[in-house]
Amino acid sequence: MRENEHQPGPPPALPPPGGPPPVDPEQVRQFQQFQQFQELMRQHGGIPPAPAPRPLWKRVLTSRTVRRLALLAIVLFGLYFAYDYYFGDDSENLPASVTGGGTNKTNVLHETTPKRTVRQVYSHIAQNDRAPNEYEFVCGQFENGAERQFAEDFGAPDCKAAVAKLHAQIDKSVPGWRNAYAEPFPGAELGEVPVGTVAVVSSCQVKFGPQLGEFTLRRIENDQWVITGHRPETC
Repeated sequence: MRENEHQPGPPPALPPPGGPPPVDPEQVRQFQQFQQFQELMRQHGGIPPAPAPRPLWKRVLTSRTVRRLALLAIVLFGLYFAYDYYFGDDSENLPASVTGGGTNKTNVLHETTPKRTVRQVYSHIAQNDRAPNEYEFVCGQFENGAERQFAEDFGAPDCKAAVAKLHAQIDKSVPGWRNAYAEPFPGAELGEVPVGTVAVVSSCQVKFGPQLGEFTLRRIENDQWVITGHRPETC
């Protein structure tokens, strides 16, 4: 053998392994989901069942739009009730000259508390410019000629003229003057029913004039109250 020939040596040593390859978290997550899917398949015998749809009525009731509409309806009803209570016309209790017939014994033609009856006088004086027969709602609250005394106390020839005169004296430059004059008493007092058959209602607590003086009322059939007397008063 020639001396200059290269003799083959042992193969180079491989580097020792550096340990197990790193675990990919995404692969672990996908594997866990696959296991969960397999478990679900075993429990339900194949394809997992789809969730049952909610009934239509339940979807409607739980809708945000429906809840908002219901809340709006409640608010509007409350506002209507409050307005009707404090500013309502009470047109269901009309005098006989307007209802076209009936008697106190068979029909409710007047209010059922003294202050509600007097409130009718104030309210329809405030509305006297709205209808040519509005004065009848005022004069119909009196009986036995008491409306003539009411007219005389304000220097008018009759009840109709007194209503027109008093309406003209209301300060209409004040915003909301009509409602202010139509509601002379606090709402909480309108339902007060005195003991006995006679009551007196003063106008001294009325803040928005003209004040209408002192009214005497009596209880008649069906717990109605009519005005039987009137006189001026100094407050």
